Amino acid sequence: MSPATILHGIDVSNRQFPEDHPTNMSFSVCSVLSLPESWDQRFDFIHQRLLVGALKTSEWPVAFSNMYRALKPGGWVQIGEYSEWDAPLGVESATARHKRIHYALFNARRLDLDIYAKIPGLLSDAGFVHVNVETLRVPLGKTGGNAGTNGSRNLIAVFRALKVHILRDGGFGFVHSEAEIDKLIDDVAKEWDETEGYGVDFPIVCAQRPQTL
Repeated sequence: MSPATILHGIDVSNRQFPEDHPTNMSFSVCSVLSLPESWDQRFDFIHQRLLVGALKTSEWPVAFSNMYRALKPGGWVQIGEYSEWDAPLGVESATARHKRIHYALFNARRLDLDIYAKIPGLLSDAGFVHVNVETLRVPLGKTGGNAGTNGSRNLIAVFRALKVHILRDGGFGFVHSEAEIDKLIDDVAKEWDETEGYGVDFPIVCAQRPQTL
């Protein structure tokens, strides 16, 4: 990356903005759903990741339309979202049972846990061209080595952060107490550590705003 490159990050809150950063980097509190009009055709490259739990199904086209507007002609966008995490032990595995809870939670909030599969089509609908998908595999559990240990730790932390929302919605008929969901999450982590082959795919989608209209 050239030293002259100007970088700008946005989030809906400034809580995760670093205090120390390079002089060519800046941050602002902003939503991808309402980018400033002054940002029209401003950027050469836009990267967005892990908003599956933040954008409602109806909001993804708005986000991509705003990104298209903010890119210079010929600019590129890169989108990264987790796909489903595997449940190779079958429908009665802890992973499969826990996954059903997450689908219920996301559906109740008009979120789309399967948005990763729809992103290429949504980018095309927004006017992007040269849409390309590269999928990275992240192992889960100790049998996957350091990458598996780290991958499991990160995803289990997400599960624990979401449990309060699951309980507020009554557990969707799957769990009925904090102790019950804690045990289920513990069982998921144990299952990943003891069973080879668990993992999650991470599709990365790149697309270009056309050079000319």
